[in-house]
Amino acid sequence: MKKITAGFILIFSLASCINQKAKFMVTNKTTLLLDSLLIDPNSSEKEKYISLKPGQTQQYVCDISHQSSDGAYFISFKQGLAKRFLPFGYFSNGNVMEKYIEVEIYTDTIMIRPVY
Repeated sequence: MKKITAGFILIFSLASCINQKAKFMVTNKTTLLLDSLLIDPNSSEKEKYISLKPGQTQQYVCDISHQSSDGAYFISFKQGLAKRFLPFGYFSNGNVMEKYIEVEIYTDTIMIRPVY
């Protein structure tokens, strides 16, 4: 009975270490409004769009628990009249490795920094 109990404790301990929510800190470092910002994959039925004013930082959480394979994130947004799109990062079997990912959006560059 002690071995079974120890086994359940081990399984629940390991399961609690799995992180299925990807967290992003997104900062607008431009002088323009960033509109319709979306980070995928996103499991919600309704896509989660946000807007960022110049200089604004906002947390963005993406549920990837529905992903059963390896993959990457994609960020897309409107910057003035231009639409921007960038694949980045990595997750494995619906689990993230980072505590969060810093995303800084400049006029001509997007800086991505994972924080472990």
